[in-house]
Order: sequence, then C-alpha cells, then structure tokens
Amino acid sequence: MKQDNTKEYSVEITSSDEERSRVSYWGGLYEGFLFENAPASTYERYSRAISKFFSYFPEKKFVDDFLRCHAEDFKERRLKEGASPRTVGIELSILRGFWRFLVRMEAAMLNPFIGVKVGKKQVRSPDIQIYEPRKERCTSVSATDDQQLA
Repeated sequence: MKQDNTKEYSVEITSSDEERSRVSYWGGLYEGFLFENAPASTYERYSRAISKFFSYFPEKKFVDDFLRCHAEDFKERRLKEGASPRTVGIELSILRGFWRFLVRMEAAMLNPFIGVKVGKKQVRSPDIQIYEPRKERCTSVSATDDQQLA
C-alpha cells in the first residue's frame, strides 16, 4: 500500500478578493506547495514553465484574464522560438496542472489549457480547406474597428 506523504495545503481567506484573484498570489501558493511536496527538479521545471508563460502576458494580472487563445498563443510562440514540440507539450501539461489547481481552489472558473496540445505536423492538400479558429477573439476591438465593421 502506497503511503501519501503530501501535506494538507490550505488557503487562508484573510486576503482581499482582489488579491486572491491575482495570478501572483496563486502562483506563490502553488510554488510553495511544490517546494514542500515535489522533488527539487520538478519544482524548478514547473516554476520555469509558469514564469515563462506569465512573462509573455505581463499586462494580465488576474486569473480570469487568461483564455484559451492565450494558451494557444503561448504554444505557438514557444514553437516559433525553437522549443521542441516535446518541451512545449511538457510546459502545456504543467500549465494545465496549475490551472487545474486554480479551479480546485475556486480561484478560476475554467482551465484555458484543456485541449491545447502540440500536434504532429499536418500535411494539407491544396484542395481541402481546413477551419482554423480566428485569433482576433483575444484582442479588443477599438471604436474605429466597430465603424469599419458597420
């Protein structure tokens, strides 16, 4: 029978709601949990992946600011930087786990990393059109864009 050596990790509800919804607050709690319960190499790898993701979106301060399009953008940017598909897949898995933690702790309503994976290269036939979701959903629409659409 396997013995569970992980410590119970609880969250005190003494901070303000705004602070509790900040990414930095939850990132610190998650890293503290990993530091106490995971091997040093796991802690370092997870910390690097989470920090790298947040460094791509410095303007985002709250957990619910992140959508699936940000997860997809992170994946594409990492691949364009030359990271191997395996490395990016591991980073996505780490981030999926972090967001799973946030959902369990009721800090996030959804996990934007569910279903975001690094696939094998697809060979496209010139005769077949493949639907690709529009990335504009992540950007805000300005007043001039609204006038152009009308």
